[in-house]
Amino acid sequence: MKNQTKLLVLLVALTTVSAFAKDDIVKNARKGDVASQYILDPSGNLFRTVGNNKCQITNNVEDIKISAHPQDKAMIYFIKNSDLYVLHNADRTGQCPKASTKVITSNVAHSYNKKTKENSNYRYNVVSNTKTLVVNVVLDSYGNLEVWGDVKKLGYQDGIVDYSMYNYYNVKGKPFSSYVLFALMNNGCILKVDGDNVAQSKTDCERKWSSIKEFKDNKSLN
Repeated sequence: MKNQTKLLVLLVALTTVSAFAKDDIVKNARKGDVASQYILDPSGNLFRTVGNNKCQITNNVEDIKISAHPQDKAMIYFIKNSDLYVLHNADRTGQCPKASTKVITSNVAHSYNKKTKENSNYRYNVVSNTKTLVVNVVLDSYGNLEVWGDVKKLGYQDGIVDYSMYNYYNVKGKPFSSYVLFALMNNGCILKVDGDNVAQSKTDCERKWSSIKEFKDNKSLN
């Protein structure tokens, strides 16, 4: 009976460990990358596969995204210690080439989950639409919105509360199709970021908007 009890306890313990175990996050590399895939393990160790070699890039990584724009010089974006990094391509494919990483934004903001009352996803997006020069967008925890091109920052705006990518950028027949994203400013205005020329972005202050959703619903943009 004691042996049966011990066996039951062991099975319960194994089931509990299995239920909470996390798997590696594996993402295929983009075209032109010397790596074939990227691997983020549950401990925050980030690797890339180069040939037959599994090469560690860094540690303490919380999130990764593969660059999606063909003109982007970054291969991946990753969050480490709440900072946003880029990894550039290696100039050779030998055994574990040196990883070229750089911080582009510090203290990236989180989304807030109202149900769990906890922070969730980091606020940054990669852009795949080839009609725009914008390749990445990030909001820091101080309310600064940065819009990045392939090698430099195309735009910057402080006082941002929230932002949302616009899926109908450059879609013929859709309203506001020249804008790649909308951002809610702390004064209630909406910043409309121009996807062709970020410097020509405009603000909508016809009234104090409470959210981007309210703005989109009012303009029939959903």
